[in-house]
Amino acid sequence: MALVAVWAAAFAAGPAKAFDLPATQTTQDLIRAAAAGDGPRVAALLQAGADPNVVDATWTAPLHHAARLGRLDLTRVLVRAGARLDWRDAAGVSALILAAAGNHFPVAEYLIRAGADPMVEDGKGRRALDYALKRGKNDGLARMLRRAEVNRPTKKSKTGT
Repeated sequence: MALVAVWAAAFAAGPAKAFDLPATQTTQDLIRAAAAGDGPRVAALLQAGADPNVVDATWTAPLHHAARLGRLDLTRVLVRAGARLDWRDAAGVSALILAAAGNHFPVAEYLIRAGADPMVEDGKGRRALDYALKRGKNDGLARMLRRAEVNRPTKKSKTGT
């Protein structure tokens, strides 16, 4: 009987809007919106409860799409929503590596400042710095990544020493 009341209330409310959809549907749509670079849709889906760490069949997360496209606005929204910074897709590629490969300095800098590990390697053993160095040792992104590698925080040992 309670189920009928819930269904009746939902039917009376009218057609569902994007922010009214269940999290499972919004989560599936999040990857498509991020891949298309649709910032307002990504923000609406996250607000509706979409998981920022959802992945597709190739383990590609929305943050990967934002970094590949060089979209700092999408990157910020996804990181603030809790996207994993060092998640690697099926090829072992992280969002930072994609930003470096695409020469997207603002995105790479934001990811580093947010805590992305510059030492993460892809499936071929290459780091973000390796991709930036393809443009030359004086490339601005390569210099920033070099500094990030040197200045990255070290993990404390479990013994406290």
